[in-house]
Parts: sequence; structure tokens; C-alpha cells
Amino acid sequence: MKLVLHIGQAKAGSTAIQDSLYAAKDELLSHGCLYPENMFIKGRHHWISPLIFENPMRFPSVVQRMGFDEEEAKRRALDEWHHLKSQIG
Repeated sequence: MKLVLHIGQAKAGSTAIQDSLYAAKDELLSHGCLYPENMFIKGRHHWISPLIFENPMRFPSVVQRMGFDEEEAKRRALDEWHHLKSQIG
């Protein structure tokens, strides 16, 4: 099995890619490719970004969009990561 992570910079088209992959998730699955569900916004996985940086407030717009303070953003990001891992596993 192969795992591919797409990590995109803001305003680089990552959301469009995620929306397209989510729209085609059933077709992808029929070819053995899982585009996992997430817990918050269907088809988008930016919720795990607070786990990437030592200081999530380095990119405050993501944390603010989530509507949480830094600690809550980290907790929810960890929940999302575990949810994704359970689907992949």
C-alpha cells in the first residue's frame, strides 16, 4: 500500500484539488485509492495543520477559521489525525 500526502501552500489550489478528489472519492475507491472522510469539513483536511508546526499560531488564520484557541485547535487536530489513521489502517 502507498500513502500520498498532498500539502499545499495557501492560495496554491489545494482546496480545488481536495474538492475534486472528494467529489471523485467513490470512483477513486473503486480503483483501490482511498480519499478519507474527515470529521469537520467534508473533503478538506486542513484541520490537521496545527499538528505540523511547533507553534500553530504561526498560521493564525487556520486556527481562527477553526474557531478555537491554540490548545483546542491542537486537540481537535489530534482527533482528526486519529480519525484519518483509523480509515487508512
